[in-house]
Amino acid sequence: MIGADSAHSAVGRRAFGPEQQFSKHLGQYMAIFPTTNFLGLDNWRS
Repeated sequence: MIGADSAHSAVGRRAFGPEQQFSKHLGQYMAIFPTTNFLGLDNWRS
């Protein structure tokens, strides 16, 4: 059994090798920021 404590863990690196072989950039970025509900939307999080 192998346990890795995070996506970038030393255990995962030892078990599977460098993470570069498993990661692929999809050409997308995302930005998240808090703001007030200035439009007054009801149930906007559902």
